[in-house]
Amino acid sequence: PRGGELGGGAEGRVRREIMTLLCEERYLVSKNPQNRRELEGYRALTFPYIRSALLLDARAALDLFAVYLEDSNEQEQEQEQEQEQEQEADEEEAKPKDPKEASVDGKRIVEVLVAVFEGGDASSRSYFKSFVADMLEKKQLETPAELTHETLQWLAANETNSNQDRLVRVLNALPPGSYRRDEAISAVKGHNRAEIILFKGRDGEESKFGEVIQCYLADEDPEYTVEVFNFINGELRLFNSNEKVFKETVLSYFDELVKVDTRKALGLASSFMSDNVAEITRKLSDDPHVLYLFMQHVVEEQILLDKFGSVDKQL
Repeated sequence: PRGGELGGGAEGRVRREIMTLLCEERYLVSKNPQNRRELEGYRALTFPYIRSALLLDARAALDLFAVYLEDSNEQEQEQEQEQEQEQEADEEEAKPKDPKEASVDGKRIVEVLVAVFEGGDASSRSYFKSFVADMLEKKQLETPAELTHETLQWLAANETNSNQDRLVRVLNALPPGSYRRDEAISAVKGHNRAEIILFKGRDGEESKFGEVIQCYLADEDPEYTVEVFNFINGELRLFNSNEKVFKETVLSYFDELVKVDTRKALGLASSFMSDNVAEITRKLSDDPHVLYLFMQHVVEEQILLDKFGSVDKQL
């Protein structure tokens, strides 16, 4: 109504109709033969309506899709809750959704936008990847693995190693199975916090123990790097299932662990590697300063003093 607000569900219906029109693959020609003309320009291309909208303002057009997805997902959740309540109250199956309420879903939106942006200029593709990243982070969209990998790669290319927040948020929001692990790792290569998420593994995936330690040690923030000790202590299942691999891996990084936090490194040696003092000493002897620092804590803390003291040549 002119001068008023849409009511009675009209707003949702209009939104669905607009989205349906934008996702039309072909230009809708007049049913009257007398009004038909040969299609030219954008009208002759696939998805002419969304192309026209993107030409006017790509950011605004993608914002429109974002709002639509968020509203649609909220409405879907509300409907599911209402149906569950009806089932509990009436002990009957929920009524099926009215076919008239069917709307363009996220899968269709992805298909349309991929087709439209494929071969576009760098600026428009950048808008698109940013849109996909936002929707993935908000869990409003499911994308095929290829598009997920491309989006992760775009995020990695646009974020420095010291500012990985958005990339990390997107990765944490991704459901397991929405990407191929090795390809995702390749896409975020050089961004250690993102790599940690993937190297740790999800839903039964095997943790890449050594790679995770290496990524923690590569971080520029000391407060974050020290979390490596919590990770190592939390990997007791690896220690219990393959003690040799666990010890060899920790030992290979032991000099770096001492530099991060000598007291915590001594705690690791005391908890898991009390029988490996000779190997620890040999590893640390490559850097006399690190060896001195470690042995100073051994003496001060009175931990493993008898075992390290027996390695008199190194002391």
